[in-house]
Amino acid sequence: MILPRLMVILLCCCGLARTLYAAELQHDTVAGFGGVPLAVVQAGNRAGPPIVFVHGGSQATQAWNKQLSDAALGSAFHLIAFDLRGHGASGKPWQDDAYGADPFAGDIRAVIDATTADKVVLVAWSYGGSVALAYVRKFGLERVAGINITASRSAFGPSTRRAELSAAERAVLDNRSAAMRSDSLAVNAAATRDFIGDLTATPLEASSLAEFVMFNMMTPAYVRRAMRTFRPDNRNLGAQLTGPVLISHGAADKLVSVKDAQRIHRLIAGSRLSVYEGVGHMPFYEHPERFNRELADFVREVNIADAENNILAPRSHNPSLNTP
Repeated sequence: MILPRLMVILLCCCGLARTLYAAELQHDTVAGFGGVPLAVVQAGNRAGPPIVFVHGGSQATQAWNKQLSDAALGSAFHLIAFDLRGHGASGKPWQDDAYGADPFAGDIRAVIDATTADKVVLVAWSYGGSVALAYVRKFGLERVAGINITASRSAFGPSTRRAELSAAERAVLDNRSAAMRSDSLAVNAAATRDFIGDLTATPLEASSLAEFVMFNMMTPAYVRRAMRTFRPDNRNLGAQLTGPVLISHGAADKLVSVKDAQRIHRLIAGSRLSVYEGVGHMPFYEHPERFNRELADFVREVNIADAENNILAPRSHNPSLNTP
């Protein structure tokens, strides 16, 4: 049963599956952990290897627009993104314990089960790195072909970036963080707008800034407060990550130091580190051509390796969500 799987992958590699690309976004709602509704977006080639995008704190699926709308990625891969609980169009539980390891892990499991029968590559950005690794801790790597850790410390150790700042600079960031958790909409919005300004090395255009502010503000203050209670420690996880890992990081990241990415690279044997010079906290947004190309190469490699080892089962589809 290996040959059909290899043929799909090789066709994608050659670009011959481009006509299968579904450019339109498919929006669905999936029941996550505890029944919390999760907003799921799918795009691309449903017959291709699946990629699940896990966004960062206060973000939403819109942050991945330059991946979900990319014709090259879409022609080859099944692209899946979802709003974390408390974010975007997903449900927003009140309880602090609704934002812990088990709920986050259960949500990813629910999204994978609802959208694909195959192993996925997880693309985990910022806070999403810890969310993705909560899934790995809970469920292992049986459904994971590889992980792309993007601009994320992923709780592999204390923040190097914070140690690089002066006491005054740390105070500024702490005050902004507190303001983003304020119930005052005006205070919260001003701090959120300032935070978004630090996501990129090159300032966002006015229209893009407005869009980011819009979907960032869909994460309520009480959710942002609750998310701070999720404090995993993944320092002992590096040796357990036996699957392929790609680490993507901007050298000009103002939020997570590139030294944190280098630390993860050292901790995970066989991992690859890709550093983007002159790029900030969103390499997938500031340099989408390179990011998408490297992601595509990574996904092809890990899926061909799995197929050759007869690890992947024959493809099948979940008719409830994978409609034509």
